[in-house]
Amino acid sequence: MNRLLIWRASAALSLAMVVLVFAACEPEPEVEPSPSEPTVIETPAPVAPLVPVAPAQPTPAVEPPAPVLTTPPTAPAEATSPTATESAAAPATEADAPGEAEMVHVTLDEFSIDMPKKIAPGLTVFHVMNAGKATHSLAIEGQGVKERLKSSLKPKGEAELRVELKPGKYRAYCPVGNHAKRGMEVQLTVGE
Repeated sequence: MNRLLIWRASAALSLAMVVLVFAACEPEPEVEPSPSEPTVIETPAPVAPLVPVAPAQPTPAVEPPAPVLTTPPTAPAEATSPTATESAAAPATEADAPGEAEMVHVTLDEFSIDMPKKIAPGLTVFHVMNAGKATHSLAIEGQGVKERLKSSLKPKGEAELRVELKPGKYRAYCPVGNHAKRGMEVQLTVGE
């Protein structure tokens, strides 16, 4: 319905423009040539007919999929600053060079978290994938750390959570609704 209205408005505007062009091109009154001047006959230049064209439809914005990391986890090295950030596609920097962070793959499902129970201390990148049919997320708490994904993951969604982990015990859980109480909770041991 909207396309038809837009096309009609476009056609009406085109027709109005044609009428204005022809009105502006009204011929001047004929003047009898004088016998001493040669006769010149002017003919108007041909005008191409206007064809109504439907306006271009905007293409919907498509969010690119999060990159899938296929490199195996590497041995952690000491990080220079204790920060935690999240990124679905973070650009590589010197601090993110290979060997600087340990990659930990986490799979969320109804109502379980599949991930290692013991990891090394240091900068850790949790690559989180929602394999379930409900929305899930990941939070890490312990040893003064309280970090979580900035937004929950829809089914088949992926994201990364970067956390600086010191040796000790941590709680990894899904903070959505009562998912943790329903089994989406893991006791994580770092460096012990």
